[in-house]
Amino acid sequence: MNGVILLHSCLFWANLNSANLTTANLGSAKLNHAQMNSVCLSQANLSEACLERVNLTEADLTQANLFQATLKASDCTKANFDDANLSETNWEGAILTNALLRRVDLEKAQLNETILQAADLTEADLIDADLSNADLTDAILVKAALELSCLQNADLSGAHLNGASLFKANLKAANLQGANLRNTDLRHANLKNAQLQGVDFSHCRVKGALFTDVEGLNLVQKQWLRANGALNIS
Repeated sequence: MNGVILLHSCLFWANLNSANLTTANLGSAKLNHAQMNSVCLSQANLSEACLERVNLTEADLTQANLFQATLKASDCTKANFDDANLSETNWEGAILTNALLRRVDLEKAQLNETILQAADLTEADLIDADLSNADLTDAILVKAALELSCLQNADLSGAHLNGASLFKANLKAANLQGANLRNTDLRHANLKNAQLQGVDFSHCRVKGALFTDVEGLNLVQKQWLRANGALNIS
């Protein structure tokens, strides 16, 4: 089925396991509850498609276009989205454990309450994305763009954020225990009530960042943060 045109098609509950849909056009298609385990959708067009509660485990969506697609509560465990256009997508409650999301465009995406455990988001564009209450434990966010993103109440324990930009990000009450923040841009970020035990702040930019009522900082870290322009260090 590579190259097939299925614009506006209705494929509720379809069994597309292991199907080859390379470069297929599924724009605005309705695929709710479809079984798409190990499907190949590389370079496919899924813009504005509805993929709620779809099984996309181990699927190949490299370089696919999912602009404004809906993937609420879908299972994308170990799926590969490398270099895909995922801007303005809705993933609320989706499972993306061990998914590959390298260099993807997730600008303004809704990722609240998603599970992104150990997902690889290296160099991903997450500008103005909503990641509130997301599970990002051990996620790889190296050099990710997270400017203006919402990470309120997110679990980032053990996450790799080295070289990431969190300029003006909302990290209120986030769990960052054991996170790697080396060379990270935290300028003007809001970390009120965040958990910061064991965080590596080496070479961070922290001017204007709010550390109101955070927990887990040691004396040396507090002194370094104050000296580098961080605010509200208790």
